[in-house]
Amino acid sequence: MRCTTLIFTFFCLVIGASGITHTLAAPPAQVFVETGYGIDGRFQQYWQRHGGLPVFGFPISEQRLEHGSEGLFEVQWFERERFEYHPENSAPYDILLGRLGEEALRRSGRDWRSFPPGKPQAGCLFFEQTQHTLCEPFLSYWQANGLEFDGSPGKKPSSVRPAAL
Repeated sequence: MRCTTLIFTFFCLVIGASGITHTLAAPPAQVFVETGYGIDGRFQQYWQRHGGLPVFGFPISEQRLEHGSEGLFEVQWFERERFEYHPENSAPYDILLGRLGEEALRRSGRDWRSFPPGKPQAGCLFFEQTQHTLCEPFLSYWQANGLEFDGSPGKKPSSVRPAAL
């Protein structure tokens, strides 16, 4: 009995220290009949403010704790992305997107940094940081729908490019 009490106390301390604000007993604020899953809290706010259904798709999991390459995080999976809650960051950076492409490459034993560098091309956008280009038709979509992470709403000047998709 004492061992069970100690384990339960340890579990409560770990959950309490993690900064997780999602209450498992409370129903999600918005449930989608298409998948049976819902979203609420910061994940819902982020989803709504940064593209919603067209960008991220429907939720395909509940909010839950998952181990990642950088630690244990509260996450929620969507059709096209994984949201991660990072309470150590202030909004809007407390919700980070999973690096799904990089993770898939790593699982197959490939590192994108080892790919041959690209070169600037006419009609394409060249990223000095990665040495790779973004060309049509993906370039137009990214320019129209890319995500802004500075927390400010509305259209950006043409000189400011979307940060990610």
